[in-house]
Amino acid sequence: MTAPEALKTCEVPVRRICLVGLRGSGKSSVARAVSALLGWPLVDTDAELTRLHGPIAEQFARDGEMEFRQRERAVLAGCLAAAPVVVSTGGGAVLLEANRSLLREAHTVWLQAGPAELAKRIIADPATADQRPALLPGAPDADPHQRWSNEMERLLELRAPLYAEVARQVIDTAKVSPLAAAAGIVRAVNGARQPENGDTP
Repeated sequence: MTAPEALKTCEVPVRRICLVGLRGSGKSSVARAVSALLGWPLVDTDAELTRLHGPIAEQFARDGEMEFRQRERAVLAGCLAAAPVVVSTGGGAVLLEANRSLLREAHTVWLQAGPAELAKRIIADPATADQRPALLPGAPDADPHQRWSNEMERLLELRAPLYAEVARQVIDTAKVSPLAAAAGIVRAVNGARQPENGDTP
């Protein structure tokens, strides 16, 4: 886990902000706050995919993950064709190189929290747990908190290098509120080169 906020400097004006991270990391809440603070349009790629193709869990079951990822790529590319924009992505958006290439062109922020914290948030939000598929095998009769915590831990091991590859800024949402996280992002895009509570990698 990193400091609450860490930042890589950006040498070009920021017109596109993307939030990445595992489910439960706060992407939707922080994106709404960033959008409100900056007055920029907001797009949630999972919400857009649900609008176009139905619930995500049903898409996985009906069409398979690869088809879903290709749809996700098309939606992300469409979102980033406009500017300014704030984009909240799905947790697996970084899996495709095509998506990572797009994300590297934006001010991409990796929102982090520990597996136990993510599990707690997922269980507290039935929509998150019920509408999105479990991506790794686990015992269906296991304690829900332990099952989700185990899945988040394994997904983090797989995806952390990919999130790190695209992120210009990293925020630990277990240590700050969504509004505070959003304010840190706004400071960054408005030209702040050093965060108040973090280190430059």
